[in-house]
Amino acid sequence: MTSKPSPLVNEPTQPLANGTLPNDTLRPPPVDLFPEETARVREMLQKQFPDALQHPVEAVDSRDRKTPDVWVPRHPDLVRLTGRHPFNCEPPLRYLKQDVTAAELHYVRNHGAVPQLVWESHRIEVCGLLKRAATFTMAQLLVLGPLRTVPVTLVCAGNRRKEMNQVKQTIGFNWGAGGVSTSLWTGVPLANVLRHCGVECGKRARFVSCTGDDNPSGGPYGTSMPLAMAMDPYGDVLLAVAQNGKPLLPDHGFPVRLLVPGWIGGRMVKWLSRIEVTESESTNHYHYFDNRIMPPHVDKDKADAERWWYRPEYLFNELNINSAVIAPDHDEVLPLTGRKQERYTVQGYAYSGGGRQVTRVEITFDGGHTWEMCEVRHPFAPNWAGRCWAWSKFRFEVDVLRLFCATEFAVRAWDCSNNTQPYALIWNVFGMGNNCCFRVKIHPTHDAVHGAFGLRFEHPTVPGSNTGGWMARDGPKMSGGIPPRPHAAAAVEKATVAPAVPDKAVAAPKPPTHADPGKTVHGSNIYQQALRNQVNQAAAMDGPRKIRMEEVEKHRSEDDVWIVVKQRVYDCTHYLNDHPGGVAAIMMNAGADCTEDFEAIHSERAWNLLAGHYIGDLVDGDEPPEPHLDYSNSTAKLLREQLPTDAHVPSQANGGVVGDDDDDDDDDDAPITLDPRKYLSVPLIDKVILSPNSCRFRFGLPSPRHRLGLPVGNHLFVRARIDGAVVMRAYTPTTGDEVRGFFDLVIKVYRANEHPKFPAGGKLSQHLDRLSVGDQVDIKGPLGHFAYVGAGAYVLNGQRGVVRRFGFMCGGTGITPAYQVMQAILRERHQPPVEMWLVYANNGEEDILLREELEAWAEAHENVHVWHTLVSPPNGWKYGVGFIDEGMVREHLPPPGDDVLVGLCGPPIMIEKACVPNLEKAGYRREQYFSF
Repeated sequence: MTSKPSPLVNEPTQPLANGTLPNDTLRPPPVDLFPEETARVREMLQKQFPDALQHPVEAVDSRDRKTPDVWVPRHPDLVRLTGRHPFNCEPPLRYLKQDVTAAELHYVRNHGAVPQLVWESHRIEVCGLLKRAATFTMAQLLVLGPLRTVPVTLVCAGNRRKEMNQVKQTIGFNWGAGGVSTSLWTGVPLANVLRHCGVECGKRARFVSCTGDDNPSGGPYGTSMPLAMAMDPYGDVLLAVAQNGKPLLPDHGFPVRLLVPGWIGGRMVKWLSRIEVTESESTNHYHYFDNRIMPPHVDKDKADAERWWYRPEYLFNELNINSAVIAPDHDEVLPLTGRKQERYTVQGYAYSGGGRQVTRVEITFDGGHTWEMCEVRHPFAPNWAGRCWAWSKFRFEVDVLRLFCATEFAVRAWDCSNNTQPYALIWNVFGMGNNCCFRVKIHPTHDAVHGAFGLRFEHPTVPGSNTGGWMARDGPKMSGGIPPRPHAAAAVEKATVAPAVPDKAVAAPKPPTHADPGKTVHGSNIYQQALRNQVNQAAAMDGPRKIRMEEVEKHRSEDDVWIVVKQRVYDCTHYLNDHPGGVAAIMMNAGADCTEDFEAIHSERAWNLLAGHYIGDLVDGDEPPEPHLDYSNSTAKLLREQLPTDAHVPSQANGGVVGDDDDDDDDDDAPITLDPRKYLSVPLIDKVILSPNSCRFRFGLPSPRHRLGLPVGNHLFVRARIDGAVVMRAYTPTTGDEVRGFFDLVIKVYRANEHPKFPAGGKLSQHLDRLSVGDQVDIKGPLGHFAYVGAGAYVLNGQRGVVRRFGFMCGGTGITPAYQVMQAILRERHQPPVEMWLVYANNGEEDILLREELEAWAEAHENVHVWHTLVSPPNGWKYGVGFIDEGMVREHLPPPGDDVLVGLCGPPIMIEKACVPNLEKAGYRREQYFSF
């Protein structure tokens, strides 16, 4: 049963007259690029597929900090498959219910860092077997239209790979069933560009090789396709410049990418920079060593030894037929209410390659004895030549009682060439093209949410390093098999409740296991688990040391690197230069728990290597560490033990005093509250609302005589248990260590549903906002690598220094460490006073924290200079507008010199894209600025 499809997005365009365009037509398009076509697409999306436009993303994900992609905004819901970097992800299956996938939720396959390209300066070289080679700007490329918009489903060749990895590890990471997305792609037909350059399809000109402007480990990504396919007027091969009516996102190939409908995503080169017409296939590294489906008996060693990589018959180009279940989702629970005639709708997607349309989808509830027809819907009609580039959706309504009687169900699709999906999984070394029947297990369970009995559904796997799925539990023995000889498919209308049938799937033949599977990446399976058990047993025999996280955190330099994986501590110092991913890949996790990243991107061989660097087990703060691991070399201890006596500066008795306290009344023997080894609970004793989205929270210390014990410029952790999970953030108090009995935190509250980028809001800030007087939170510290001592003296990364002028560049809530340092300087009697310059960036005027205090200081003290800049200023705004730029640095910070130090604190993208580059343009050296 097939529903009527939506109309075509637009009809295919006929080839250009005479096959060429005169050079004088290559003139720039309007400033907004291609307004008519994209406006038409957005209007159509708004009417028919509005969800595709409702997921804007502007913020940089915190997981991209310390990676080359720190500038790329990404949706936080995307499931990361390879740790932090490179970025490879898929959307949760629930988002694939929509016929058009939002660009921000489209799956991403990157081999390395995203290149930072500029529309105006980007060039595309077209060369090879042509009458005239040419290099096009983006503006010139658009004139080679007319632009065409085509609905295309993109699929990663590794979609559903994790199922193979549960049988035997492939050399690919763990894609779930979400490596597929559909968008409306707008671009210039590749055939138009080639005709303009005088291509002649003949005996020599047979292929089109395309190369991107990225730079992964194997060099710029490239591959090729037959020239005849590129020239096919109904093949819809495009140089795409827009997705869903908007310019491409960086992850999807901005400013231009190749689009080859009906083929795997791996042939659609992103960040396109070179097109070459050749006599033979591409010689690019990735054309040979990626995107192939080899026979099951070929493992990596055999492929290397016998040069299987170079056999063209194993290239994976056209998509094979596939389908997967979207609803029910993995671990979804269906409550059984006992109502008669209750039904559930199974939903999913199906696609095929080469323009072949899906003709039917079937479902079985009895292990393949009988198959029944699902309702199939085609969101987009085929093009004029009958080629279908977009997925189909299916649904099947089933009685809940029938689900209760079944142990699993499975689906399979058919296309117009009568291709269908195998019941059993067929393994290959790349883990590509997995299209076995998608099987969902059904388990009776207690539904805690509804307080009733229910059915829990279990998919074969869950993507990435996440645990779950029935294949992780049952492994190869449940990977599928040849089902019983099926009966004729039954119509949905005649479906009846069938009795429960035991699972009759037999075990598929296990692919050959090699003693050394070679370079395998990304994924946890039964073989890795066994290997990790061996590592654990060996560690136990050695009598492991007990190490606290505080100790691990001190080992984060290139001369001394520790990491934590699965509660075990490893010293990787001597492996830095040998690491195939480079030094940076380890240093971004130095001194931290990197279990998720390590599990996501490392192989069995890597686990073997890791075992040789094991030094002990991680323990929590309640267990005693070994004596020689005591907290010893931190900035905090240097300040406490070496600096208090000779660096103490009494406060000023008149105009320079901030507050009413006098340091002469300070008792140096006041007890210290903070302990870097353990958390302490402190009560909320007061709360002052400063603005609609900011508050001052005052927390009490153990006694009126206690001081916090936090060096100026350091911060502390605040921890709370929220919805059963521990949430922890670092904050800098606005009160100094001279205050007794309490400390203040000025915090911006990020409430739920106030910003589309963060629908859940900030967990900890909202928790603090809900606190009542007397409620408690946990604190621990101090921590930080910078501390201000007094009279211009400071300690940075354990090294002392003295300056006469401080500069600060802050954004949003990053003002608090600078505020604390400025406050401490204003309490000094030192002459001449240390001078301070502050450039403070925010989105709007209402976001400026501590504004009254800052501007009062600037008015009262000649050594304080404050400059604000806003992205969205109000009328009459007297300060700066926009992001921090070189002009602001030169005008509102002190000139660079040996007696100047600039502290930075704010969003990572502000630091990396605004602060650091403009400081360097203004002449600052790297040692003259730091991040708090």
